[in-house]
Amino acid sequence: MIAVNLRNDDSPDRVGPENACPSCGEREINRLVWNEEDQVECTTCGHVYDPLSESEGAEGGDGCE
Repeated sequence: MIAVNLRNDDSPDRVGPENACPSCGEREINRLVWNEEDQVECTTCGHVYDPLSESEGAEGGDGCE
């Protein structure tokens, strides 16, 4: 498992908006799970994304995978 601090300083249980699920906007840190491919799976909607990629962000999702 990889540990990366994606938290927003004003809310310890949520990632910053730039790291939210691009499909549904989920920010709850316990619902965004890192996988073996260094991507995050949103357990709310099932979308898999790379929060460290500049090409995909909170506004760039195209739906659940």
